Amino acid sequence: MTTTNSAPRIACAGLDLVIAGNRILSGVSLAAAPGEFLGVIGSNGAGKTCLINVLSGAMTPTAGSVRFDGNEIRKWPPHRRARAGLGRTFQTSTLFLGRTVLENVRLAGSSRTTGFLAALPPVRRSDPGIGDAREALGAVGLSDRAEEKADALSHGERRKLELAMVIAQGATCLLLDEPMAGVNSADIHDLVEVIRALHATQGLTIVMVEHHMDVVLDLAERVAVMHHGELLAVDTPEGITANETVQSAYIGESL
Repeated sequence: MTTTNSAPRIACAGLDLVIAGNRILSGVSLAAAPGEFLGVIGSNGAGKTCLINVLSGAMTPTAGSVRFDGNEIRKWPPHRRARAGLGRTFQTSTLFLGRTVLENVRLAGSSRTTGFLAALPPVRRSDPGIGDAREALGAVGLSDRAEEKADALSHGERRKLELAMVIAQGATCLLLDEPMAGVNSADIHDLVEVIRALHATQGLTIVMVEHHMDVVLDLAERVAVMHHGELLAVDTPEGITANETVQSAYIGESL
């Protein structure tokens, strides 16, 4: 739930991104308050993933600012942003498939202080962060899969494991890039409920890019609509669905 009367958890202002002469983002200004769930929608090529890339540090904007908890982070590398509490998931799962589910989460938690992930030694039962790792797994409903190898998980379960890993890293803000991508339709409802519970119980700020409109309208408190690299509208889900400008922009296009 959004914390009222507070400074934004994450914000960008006047973001431009030009790649090889092509303007990908143009003057994008957007903010999410602590505890807010902000959905980002738009057709293919609208600039949604590039916005997430800029916020997470995977891309450097041509112009504009990015602030996290009041700090200007435009020049911060991704690992520094992650240590500060800015977590990010990708459209394609990034896991250590040969390690157990518990090891994946424990290694992610350790990387918060070491700065390294893949180079860490195997997890031992005596490791001080094991309890936190198990707690993170419990938060996403994977406690009973802790000792299995990550490659045994379904695609939907792998998405949950990614969420547990960013939680273990101490994230206070999650940038979710199409978490439903590739997830079996039968598993989408379960994943939606896990994300809803994380938002409600852990006070996380969530910025989620997603093509499934029904998912965005169900989860988000506000929805930002991007169109050809620009921010077209920001409103409640009800306001967005009733917005004639948004409707006009997407005639013949799929959100």
